Amino acid sequence: RQSPVELVKCETNDLLVPANAEIVLEGEVIPDYEVPEGPFGEFTGYRTGWSYQNVCIIKCITSRKDPILTLVNPGMPLSEGAIGPAMGRALGLRKALKASGVPVIDVYLPPEMAGMVAFVSVRKMNQDNIASQVYHVISSHSAREQKIIVVDEDVDAFNTTEVFHAFATRMHPGRSITIESKDVGMKDAPFLSPEERKWSRGASILFDCTWPSQWSTESDIPPKVSFKDAYPKELQEKILRERVLDI
Repeated sequence: RQSPVELVKCETNDLLVPANAEIVLEGEVIPDYEVPEGPFGEFTGYRTGWSYQNVCIIKCITSRKDPILTLVNPGMPLSEGAIGPAMGRALGLRKALKASGVPVIDVYLPPEMAGMVAFVSVRKMNQDNIASQVYHVISSHSAREQKIIVVDEDVDAFNTTEVFHAFATRMHPGRSITIESKDVGMKDAPFLSPEERKWSRGASILFDCTWPSQWSTESDIPPKVSFKDAYPKELQEKILRERVLDI
């Protein structure tokens, strides 16, 4: 901010804190003393285990008048803590994919899926291994997105209806699915067994919902049949214009 932060002394010790802080908690952390945390859920919408944490004995609380308490309470989607982190992680994954040379268009982590599923749209450029590239880049940069759906550039990664349609109509159940066992850094996934959580073991899965690059657009790839794809633009505009007039 090009200016120093104004500080004041705490009430119970000589530490300095920002004078305009919303709230200040003064206390003492007890060494070598831990208790089970919680009950406090995770971003997945479940409480997948207890852990022991240090104890802080609060000695004093000071605050501004009507302070803003910057805290979110994670829970079942959509929770208040789901949207921001999912957006931030999507931007980070998109940056990582670009840096790895993947012709990525968009990355979306639906908050309804607790940010644990990634939708990725790519430009195929006559390559069959782009979905696999996406899979390995995300797997190496993240432990949370263990389910990855890759779609063609004509599918809007932010439109769940289009993604689900591509999943149902373009993903071959035999040749378009890749499953790998792997070490996982995030042990909060509810689908992991207690043994998998103990040893940080799990799996990840890729759903390749793109057309094979060797398929011809003239003879192999079925043309879309929808209002915006199957009718002349002039007719679409005429119908939409008349519909507006009727309303």
